[in-house]
Amino acid sequence: MTIEETLISWLSEATSNKLWPLVMPEGFEAFPGCTYQRLKDFHPTDGDGPYGAAGYLIRIVVWGDEFGPVRDMGEAIRVALNKDRETYLVTVDDSDDGIDPATLMFRFTLDVEIVEFAP
Repeated sequence: MTIEETLISWLSEATSNKLWPLVMPEGFEAFPGCTYQRLKDFHPTDGDGPYGAAGYLIRIVVWGDEFGPVRDMGEAIRVALNKDRETYLVTVDDSDDGIDPATLMFRFTLDVEIVEFAP
């Protein structure tokens, strides 16, 4: 299973299956909705050397026309990501909220680091 498929399975309930890569479908209006973007792949290491098979930095953005539902979905995603995962270490590195000046839509952004351990 790819990291994208894994992420979608983790977040399907929290996002009501409204999660798409990069952009939401044209004409989408059933807000809030989410996009994700893979920012970076890496090989995790620490002072003792490598500690995971693969690492990913992923940005998740919740979009909507009302702030309350956007924030609520963002927090539901955070809760879903913080569950124990048998072969993954998941860390929400950063999050913020605001309004997009180009679209005037509310957004809640989470930058998530996922380290996959070899089976």
